Amino acid sequence: MLSKSLKEDIKIFIDEVIIPFVISLIIFVLFYFSLVLLTGSTTPLRIVAVDMPVWYQNSMYPTFITGDIIIVQKVDPSSLKVGDVIVFNRPYSETPVVHRIIQVIKEDGTLEFKVKGDFNPIPDFYLVKESDILGKWTGYKIQLIGIVILLAQTTLGKFILISLLLIYIIYTFVAEKIEKDEKRTSKENLSFSKNEL
Repeated sequence: MLSKSLKEDIKIFIDEVIIPFVISLIIFVLFYFSLVLLTGSTTPLRIVAVDMPVWYQNSMYPTFITGDIIIVQKVDPSSLKVGDVIVFNRPYSETPVVHRIIQVIKEDGTLEFKVKGDFNPIPDFYLVKESDILGKWTGYKIQLIGIVILLAQTTLGKFILISLLLIYIIYTFVAEKIEKDEKRTSKENLSFSKNEL
């Protein structure tokens, strides 16, 4: 049978760590599926990744900084125009790219798009086909939050994030326990002084 103190410690851990985590997870899932419904895209959130020597720069800098999460909507390629920022699969990689359309080419009833990263000095050497387009940037972004996800994709990053999470859990648990112990001691001292009177 668990002691009263251990039961209190478990309750503190559940109240201060588990419940907030579960609530945050539920809120994120609801937010994500709301975006899926609103944008018509099965992957409405995209993280801008590192693709330049300087960590914060990428091919779309300064429009996007590495770690920005952009909101993408499903789009009919025929509605795209010069200046639109699109997410697409490039021919030589499985990693989707985010670049700006600089030219729309109509040929034999099909569309192709010449694209360029805002930071790049020259356009991409390939044309983007209609079938390669995954979506169009809505104009909304959440800055820098994606850094945590990008960091979690490396071994060192996983170690750092897990260490920080453990430190946070231990700190929260210990701080709450100390606060409860201080309240209990304060109550005991108050009741002791009343008994003396």
